[in-house]
Amino acid sequence: MSETNKTIMKRFINDYQVGDDQQVLYATVSPTLVNHTPMFPDAPGGPAEVKTIFDLFHAAFTDFGAEVLDQLAEGDKVFTYKAFTGTHTGDFLGVAPTGAQVRFEVMDIVRIADGQIVEHWGLVDQLSLLRQLGATSSGVA
Repeated sequence: MSETNKTIMKRFINDYQVGDDQQVLYATVSPTLVNHTPMFPDAPGGPAEVKTIFDLFHAAFTDFGAEVLDQLAEGDKVFTYKAFTGTHTGDFLGVAPTGAQVRFEVMDIVRIADGQIVEHWGLVDQLSLLRQLGATSSGVA
């Protein structure tokens, strides 16, 4: 089961998060997905929440990509440590395009049931991303 779940997560990353294949989004994310670490207040949950987030990334970062740095699975949970990359060519949360090449790291834990992601916990290095965009100082906060 663990290897199958890792394959589902890799498909989600490569084909949806990077490739923006909407069919993969709805095939791999449960309509009842619970995101324990939402990016926005009052996030709708389910695939709609995921789509909102990645529509934002795809609009803001040309050549959006991902590299899986490590992945572990046990039982119904998959831990993925990855880095997202891209070129900042569109508005991102009010930050005008800078042309900067960015790389930021993300750690996700998902629970998979019946072939779909049903729960998510995540950490995103948002401070590093904002610094690369010049949206915050490089000093210690």
